[in-house]
Amino acid sequence: MRNLTIEDVEYLAMGAAVLGTGGGGDPYLGKLMAKRAIMEKGEVSLIDVEEISDDCLVIPTALMDPNGLNGGTRCHARETPKRRRT
Repeated sequence: MRNLTIEDVEYLAMGAAVLGTGGGGDPYLGKLMAKRAIMEKGEVSLIDVEEISDDCLVIPTALMDPNGLNGGTRCHARETPKRRRT
């Protein structure tokens, strides 16, 4: 087991940006939220998957931005973005 530190969050944000290839949006706000949570609540304990017993309940979580609050845009299924003429 190891603990996730504020320094680790910097590296995680960079890796998320590269591996997400832009599809996940800018990781900046998520990085700030994670750093603040660690400062307020303490470091996060990480365990290896081998340490999880077969009868444990594991709940994957994620932060999403469905409304474009992070600078993105929304497009409903019935809408088509208008093309700009150049």
